[in-house]
Amino acid sequence: IILDVKYGSGAFLKTPEEAQKLSEVMVEVGKRLNRNICAVISSMNQPLGRAIGNSVEIQEVIEFLKGNMEPDLKEITFTLAQTAFEKTGKFASKEEGFKYLENLISSGAALEKFKEIVASQNGDISICDDYTKLPQASVKYEVKSLKDGFVKNIDALKVAKACKNLGAGREKKSDSIDYSAGIYLTQKYGEPVCKGETIAVLYTNKQDAIKEAEALVIDAF
Repeated sequence: IILDVKYGSGAFLKTPEEAQKLSEVMVEVGKRLNRNICAVISSMNQPLGRAIGNSVEIQEVIEFLKGNMEPDLKEITFTLAQTAFEKTGKFASKEEGFKYLENLISSGAALEKFKEIVASQNGDISICDDYTKLPQASVKYEVKSLKDGFVKNIDALKVAKACKNLGAGREKKSDSIDYSAGIYLTQKYGEPVCKGETIAVLYTNKQDAIKEAEALVIDAF
């Protein structure tokens, strides 16, 4: 069992030290239950990948399996997989494991496995070629940069709050989730941006939520 224990502004735990402490506790729990548990500690100070929300994240997943991989998403995904390889003795070195994973993607095998999983749950695998079959928001709004420069940071918690306001999350368990709502970040850490350029796209069916979500996103950058 591999745990991805996150820390940062967008996570429950805020520091690496807190994440390490929790990881040690969880590994110890595993030992007492005679289960082989290990933990990978990773940062959630900034959003992972570019998509936040349900439908938009599924599109990002499918694009990943087609070989269009965001560097940060690739790093954590490949690292978790390589950890499994090491624990099961499949590949000892990171280089071997990553090469194998690259081949799974480039050969199309990973995407075919995804389709198999979807089909086994009576899902529609045609979404892999036609994203319009996923829930679609009625409103698409572009957030513009207020100045020139480079993206230094994106506060994951503020983006998450904006996404929740658009309908993608819950305040309480009984709340419904709008699967079409979400945010796509067109600019990320280290990338140049010009004043007036789109830095994020908001998807929602709640017209009245846009201004507050826009303010949160601008503040997050």
